[in-house]
Formats: sequence, C-alpha cells, structure tokens
Amino acid sequence: MRQIFGALIGLLLVCLVLQHTGIDRVGQALWSASVYFPVILLFELGFWVFGALSQRALYGKQRNLIPWPAVLKAGCTAYAIMGLMPMGRVIAESARAVIFSKYVGKHQAALVAVQVQIVALLVTSFVGLLAAFVLMAKLGLLFFTWLALLNALAALALGTLALLAAKHFKIGRKLGLFLPKVQVFGERFDAYFINTRVLPLWPMIFEGLSRTSQVIQNGFLVLAVGGALGIVPAFCSEAMHLMGATLGDLIPGQLGVTELVYSEAGIVLSLQPEDALSIALLAHLAQLFWVIVALVLPIVFRFDRR
Repeated sequence: MRQIFGALIGLLLVCLVLQHTGIDRVGQALWSASVYFPVILLFELGFWVFGALSQRALYGKQRNLIPWPAVLKAGCTAYAIMGLMPMGRVIAESARAVIFSKYVGKHQAALVAVQVQIVALLVTSFVGLLAAFVLMAKLGLLFFTWLALLNALAALALGTLALLAAKHFKIGRKLGLFLPKVQVFGERFDAYFINTRVLPLWPMIFEGLSRTSQVIQNGFLVLAVGGALGIVPAFCSEAMHLMGATLGDLIPGQLGVTELVYSEAGIVLSLQPEDALSIALLAHLAQLFWVIVALVLPIVFRFDRR
C-alpha cells in the first residue's frame, strides 16, 4: 500500500510540474531529444552492470561459487526493485543477498549486502562532492550549490559512520546483547569487518565506473535537450539528479521529485524549464525501459532452472 501511495504522489508531482511547465513544450523537447535515447539507454545499462559487478566482487574468491545465471537473475531483480520501490537500493541489495545465500550462505550474503551499501555511499558522496564543487565554480555560493554540497556531505558522513561502526564499534556483539536471535550473526558481523578490507579495490573501481556511467549519461541528457556537451554540464546535471534522489527516496524511482528539481533549477544548465524537465523525464524513461527488460528476462530465460 505504501508503494502504491508513493507512486501516486510521484505521478501527481509529475502532472503538476508538466502543467506548470507546459505539456506541449515538454513534448516537443522530448521528441527532439529522442535521437539520443539509444545512447542514454546504453549508459543506464552501464550503471546497472557495473553496480552488479561491484557487488559480486565483494565476495572475493567466493564469487566463483555463484553461477552467472544467478548473477543475472539477481541483477535483474535488484534493478527492477530500485526502479519500482521506495528506498530501492537497500531493498534491492537485500533481495540480491537472498538469491546469493543459497550459494555462499545466508550470513555471508547478508554481510556483503551491508558492505556494498558502505561502498556505494562513499563512492556516491565522492561523485556528489565533485559535482557540488563544479556547481560552485560555475554559479558561486548560492542556495542551490550549498544544497548540493550538503547532500554530498550527508552521504559522506553516513558512509563514514557506517564504515567506522562496522570496523571498530563491534555493533554486532552489542546488537546480540539486545536480540539473542541475532547473536551468532552479530559475532560473524564483527569478525568479518575486523578481518576484511571494508573498501577493497575492485568493488570500489566497479562502483566508480557505475557512477561514471551515470555522469556521462547526464552529459548526453543535457545535450539531448539542447544544452552543451561537456564535463561541467554533466556534473551539474549529476548534482541535480543526486539531490532529486535524496529528496525523493521515499517515492518509487524518485518519480516526480527529480522532475521538480530539474524544472526549478534548469537555469543551472542554461536551459528553459521545459528542456530541463525533459532531462528528468528522459532519465525515467530509460530507467523504465530497463526495468521492463529486468522483469521480462528472468521469465523468458529462466535463469534459475537446472
């Protein structure tokens, strides 16, 4: 019910923004941008694939125990959840852990699901900080640029706190004192993070490539609606995307919230409101395309059959 309510709120926001901006003008902008849609789809796929590889790399040598059909099934499931549910990343990684648990054990899968959240938070905060600094260099110290910086710093603080808690605070043992049912897992949690590099190289590289793919996608999104192609517009758009993602995390796919951010802050990209709004709509269309693919592929190919 909450998912349906969130989706309805998102759709209502989209309708209000479209009405305010002008449906005809937005439609014309989307039609003009459609020639770039295959490129936008390609980099959305890159974001999806590199994110899945980052999570798989965290298993170390145990990753060879997970067959590729299971990796594909888990990747499809996780991406569909991220596109359709609020708090999508957390739920998606939990679902991926459930699929992998039959190959590596439920405790190991749960530990990696926690670790991948830390990796994703820290990499995202690094990209967000770069984007915020680019915005500041372009616009100066305005409310919007401070908001982008605070958004990135919040992700960095959350990721750092999670890293320190996992590595040094023995939160597994403390949790086990209050919840005896998770005592065994708590002990394994502490042992795992004490004896493991929480930020190993290859998972960080793959997660970085995932975000890099998203930044490049944002560059082409700006170009598609008539903006300039370059590093600065790409990072400016990425900053707006990350703010929309944070503000709309309780709405499936951040539907409506990202559109609102772009329509109100399109001046950052030297775009008309209808063109800026089209960036968010194109990004959501690309996401919807791959969500449909992610839902259909496991049904057609039956990745879990033996």
